[in-house]
Amino acid sequence: MDCRNRIYINLRIDFVKFGENISIIQKRSTFENISVLDVYEKSIDVFRDYYEYEKIEGADRKKVEKIPEAAFREAIANVLIHRAWDVETQIRILMFDDKIEVISPGGLPAGITEEEYLSGKLSILRNRNLANVF
Repeated sequence: MDCRNRIYINLRIDFVKFGENISIIQKRSTFENISVLDVYEKSIDVFRDYYEYEKIEGADRKKVEKIPEAAFREAIANVLIHRAWDVETQIRILMFDDKIEVISPGGLPAGITEEEYLSGKLSILRNRNLANVF
């Protein structure tokens, strides 16, 4: 992509890969002062490093996903699009062997109730331009 079309926002995203428990940090990656699209792309790279591998079965090589990449892509896109940009804290991605926890700054946007959110009937964009990019 052409760098002139990148969206830059004060953004920091922190990935932590845990071992058997949260006392064991196997790897940590932090990205900041790069475009939102670069954060998205680097997030996918981190995911692939932790959750994808190849398995050889006879003469065939098969890609194995411990967690579906499509679900991770959706979670990262959503956390970038829907985060509260006026809260000065980072996005945290906690990665375990069998699950991923995404922690996004801010709560529900003004004008949406918890019931509406949980029922999936209503969506309010915090940043329409950023949503259009994704």
